[in-house]
Amino acid sequence: MSIKRFFNYVWNIIFYIFLISVIIITVISVKGNSQNEAMSIFGYRFYTVLTGSMSPTMGKGTLVLVKETPIADIQKEDVITFYDLSRTSVTTHRVKEVLHEDGVKFITQGDANNAVDPRPLDSELVVGKVIFHIPIIGATMQFIKSNIKLVLAILVMLIIMTSFQYSPKKKQTN
Repeated sequence: MSIKRFFNYVWNIIFYIFLISVIIITVISVKGNSQNEAMSIFGYRFYTVLTGSMSPTMGKGTLVLVKETPIADIQKEDVITFYDLSRTSVTTHRVKEVLHEDGVKFITQGDANNAVDPRPLDSELVVGKVIFHIPIIGATMQFIKSNIKLVLAILVMLIIMTSFQYSPKKKQTN
């Protein structure tokens, strides 16, 4: 096998892994978006940071991976994602204090904020603990959600284009 052919083969593997990953993330993103809640996969959920309240740790557009975590395992300085009181949106902030009065409650604060959040957070509103975050990818996910038809059209075109391999024609001899 020639070097050129080897690199072509490796490139194809990397490209198809990337393509499959984008398709899976798109499906998860759209599925979660249609239910107004992020889809849980093996106890993990993806969310996008929509404001700068967690800067510089997590800027606007950061994708966060949230693990559904037992309340007893959440400690001071953990970053958690939680619902608002109406359960229509989520916020990601750092735990500044854990209170054990009338059940477990959390005092939270965004890293960029000067003061703690106005009310202690009830433990039943906690989605889970942030275990991983990737800058900019969340903004990409938001773009995919709002332009799903365009993204799918591009993916189909890429699949079609890559499925046709360039092969030089052999000269015919008479």
